[in-house]
Amino acid sequence: MKSDDRSKHLIFKTCIAMGFALGIVLLWQTVSTYIYVSGNMMTQAAQKDADQKRASLQRAIRPGISGSRESPNLEAVLTESFEEWKEQVAWIRILNDKGEVLATAGQVQGTARGEALVASYPFGFGRSRGMRVEIAIYRSSVSASFASLRENLITGVSAALALMAALIILVLRFPKYLRGQQVQGQVELARRVQADLLPARDMESRNFDFAAECIPAGDVGGDFCDTFRTADNRTAFVLGDVSGKGISAALLMALIHGAIQSMSWTRSARDHENATASLNTLLCRKTATERFSTLFWGYFDPKTSVLRYINAGHLPPLLVRAGEFGNLEVHRLETGGPVLGLIPDIPFTQGQQVIRKGDVLVAFSDGIVEASNFNSEEFGEQRLIDAIRDGWDDSAMGIRNSVLNRVQSYMKGDPAADDQTLFIVRFKEPSVSSATSTATQEMLSDRQVPA
Repeated sequence: MKSDDRSKHLIFKTCIAMGFALGIVLLWQTVSTYIYVSGNMMTQAAQKDADQKRASLQRAIRPGISGSRESPNLEAVLTESFEEWKEQVAWIRILNDKGEVLATAGQVQGTARGEALVASYPFGFGRSRGMRVEIAIYRSSVSASFASLRENLITGVSAALALMAALIILVLRFPKYLRGQQVQGQVELARRVQADLLPARDMESRNFDFAAECIPAGDVGGDFCDTFRTADNRTAFVLGDVSGKGISAALLMALIHGAIQSMSWTRSARDHENATASLNTLLCRKTATERFSTLFWGYFDPKTSVLRYINAGHLPPLLVRAGEFGNLEVHRLETGGPVLGLIPDIPFTQGQQVIRKGDVLVAFSDGIVEASNFNSEEFGEQRLIDAIRDGWDDSAMGIRNSVLNRVQSYMKGDPAADDQTLFIVRFKEPSVSSATSTATQEMLSDRQVPA
């Protein structure tokens, strides 16, 4: 771990510890305040209320005690006062100096459960000194004035507990968060590496213009394309599509891309076919059965103006050329074999096409023609051909943009469900030799479809 990362982690842990300590202090202060309010202030309020009621009883009983030797009617006075105070008072009773009950009002109960607070005071005048009065005040009658304060205390307790719970969850999930950040960093690195493997979006040479675009459905994708000059002055064109998406597809894509760059496959048809068989064997041995790849790869020889290719289970690229009466001829490049990585020891066959001035090679992944609109209808090959026709008089870059704009418009801005890769090659004036007639005969095996 780098020193900067260790420093950041130390700061994070310190902040967590301080936050947790703050939560504990907040909880302790809140609970302490609640205990003080419920235990002291409520008792004081009850005693104050009971003292006021004791004074009222003394005023009601004093004339009887001081003006006559007969005992006053304490029972009647207590009963009358109790009826007036019954919402606040649980019971009232008067006791003599021996602790005997002289009079009572209400039912003496509930004090053991803490429902009432009992206040006891000296009571009487003259010869009646020594008596005591006990008044039981309902807690609820004095607690109503503290309701808003209790709500604040409950809110404080909840906030403290929520803070500590959030910090605990944060601490527990922090390692996963760090791991996620590391994975995200690795994905970003893989995305940059994959982008570096792709050719320039636009390229121009003496023999052709080239334009490409690779749009992954996620951070990284399984589509790849490339073009490069070979040692024998030929130009290679490659487009493949690995099954699946994400990191696993990107890793397999990098494996295939590296193998293509390291093989000698552009010297002859036999070398090309053997290289494809070797690549198929490699994938069959090194990958799971659910992992496979389609591949279109070929090379253009400017001396003979022939494009030689092998299509290993890929959607057939389109070789489009101007026909009679302004129509477009579309040739599908299908010759080759099955997808790579599923069937071992299977032969592949090289196909050939003579290239004329102005011909356009359009290679694409299934994310282009299988792009869907809101009705789940696919874009399809015919719409692709229509987009090529609309940009026919433009450069390779213009045709690429015409196709991609048409696809995006068809999808109405919805995210792509699969990687979308497209490359366009517009051929210029070829250097045709005597080999052209032979290549023309060999190309007849490729099927032409109407535009």
